[in-house]
Amino acid sequence: MDIDLETQKLAEVTILKNAVDYNGRARLDTVISKILGTKPEIKNNLKDFIPKIKELLEQINSLPLEKQRELLLQKSPFYLETKKSVEKNEFHLPPLINAQYGKVVTRFPPEPNGYPHIGHAKAAVIDEEYAKLYSGKLILRFDDTNPLNEKIEYYDAIMEGLSWLNIAPNIIKNTSDDINLLHYYGKKLINNGNAYICLCDQTTIHNLRSKGLPCQCRIQSDKVLENTDKIFNGYYHQNEAIIRFKGNMNSDNTAMRDPTLFRIIETPHPLLGDKIMLWPTYDFAAPIEDSLDGVTHAFRTKEYELRNELYQQILQNLEMRIPHIIEFSRLEFEGLPVSKRKL
Repeated sequence: MDIDLETQKLAEVTILKNAVDYNGRARLDTVISKILGTKPEIKNNLKDFIPKIKELLEQINSLPLEKQRELLLQKSPFYLETKKSVEKNEFHLPPLINAQYGKVVTRFPPEPNGYPHIGHAKAAVIDEEYAKLYSGKLILRFDDTNPLNEKIEYYDAIMEGLSWLNIAPNIIKNTSDDINLLHYYGKKLINNGNAYICLCDQTTIHNLRSKGLPCQCRIQSDKVLENTDKIFNGYYHQNEAIIRFKGNMNSDNTAMRDPTLFRIIETPHPLLGDKIMLWPTYDFAAPIEDSLDGVTHAFRTKEYELRNELYQQILQNLEMRIPHIIEFSRLEFEGLPVSKRKL
């Protein structure tokens, strides 16, 4: 089986990168692993491609290192610039997976429900430093989809804090700017059979989730369309209905046991007033916004690790682009609160 042109180009660039990184000698196992990471769909035919990849590797390994650099500069001109940038990285940040110089997009998504603290500073600095490292972009996106505790003064305080840190986002936006789009994707997920309207009370939902059992709303799919129209048209009131993801009620990962995607909040929004009452949760809004905004690498604290499966599944079900998710530890000081709730 002949290797297609796209896979051949990918193999050539991958081999050249590996050779330049390791003094002119690329390794077959490393190269194949990186190719599969970029193009997993060739896995089923990998045994047919290996002889050609091996042949390319032997040809490139036979070239002098300077010739390898020259070819890499022709085929992937940004790579050597990226490598120099990473080498000059004063914070010693580890390189990003599948990062292209000039194309990395990160985002800092604070919720304007309190004053910024040092934990926000750590996250914002990481997001900005990676964007700068790869000559990319940083998006400041206010995660304002819970009007209960959000205030204009907190938007302003976050902006002031970032200014004090000398962090200058390339793009500033609000999740609420895209509320109609988020409603669109919510309806699409329901119509695809991957979400449903739940009319159960919170006690019932909690008890069934703890037992790994579905509720009647999930089972009775005949009323899905009728209830969908009602919840999006304002028929239900707060705590009467929610939209839930149709996950796996038997999953060991409790985040996948049909979590809430939308809920009704009858509190005016600081920017939109009382125009909107059906608001997405962070679990739904974050992956949609990241995908639409072109985010390539989404940094999240370790507390979200179990929710990464949900993040990816939502985007897969909607056939949307999935960013790389990277976790970092929360910043804690012994005896000193850094939580907005305590501050």
